[in-house]
Amino acid sequence: MLRALGLFSTAPELRTEALRQIGALVEASPPATWREYTGQLMVVVMEGLGQEAQPQVREQALGVLSRMAEFQAEAMNEYVELVLPRALHACADPNKSVQQASDGCLVAMCSHLDTHRMLDNLQPILPPVGAEAAQDSFMVEFQHMQVSLPVAIRCISQVAARMPAETLMRRTPLILPGLFSCFLSSRSELRKAVVFCLVEMYLVLGDWLMPHLAPLTHTQLKLVTLYIERRTKILKGTESSRHTNGGAIHQ
Repeated sequence: MLRALGLFSTAPELRTEALRQIGALVEASPPATWREYTGQLMVVVMEGLGQEAQPQVREQALGVLSRMAEFQAEAMNEYVELVLPRALHACADPNKSVQQASDGCLVAMCSHLDTHRMLDNLQPILPPVGAEAAQDSFMVEFQHMQVSLPVAIRCISQVAARMPAETLMRRTPLILPGLFSCFLSSRSELRKAVVFCLVEMYLVLGDWLMPHLAPLTHTQLKLVTLYIERRTKILKGTESSRHTNGGAIHQ
């Protein structure tokens, strides 16, 4: 199947089916199986993500990457630098199915892959402090590809939520300046992504984070605090519901 996929002239229908079968193998095979073939697999999957490939091929290629992240995370960790920019770029694909597959791929990567590697590659996407471009930019260039800044920030949120507090504390000074720059954007989706990211960081770091938010304006800090309170209440309500339901089961 890998040899067939390597032939770029292969009909789209055959490439799509071969990728579907490989995705099933990725899910069913033990990790040792993929140590030998991961490099070859990445080559053909990257070809399948090219704009010259048919939408169904791009969608299926992203599906393979999603399964690799979920079921073969150890092997996939070695290719974060290669895969992440292309998965982010695919979020802006003109085909809706490819966009959805890209979103699923990013969720799988943020949920299963090494948090250090993920953050090492996500953090450079953020603009520097006071960057004028950040105020109006929605798409930014990353490794010669256009990627969505709000999507990248949402990925940082998901990765940060998985990190131990001590590790995230060390990363915070590197993450916050870029988030603060994005908070100046005229685009509401970008500002919203920043707020939710800061909330996720607070849920890991607690009040330790608050002094580090000093550069925010009073209005910005008030907004972040409001969403922190809302999220905290929701989490407390969920936990309370679990205890109540748990008690009912044993009655």
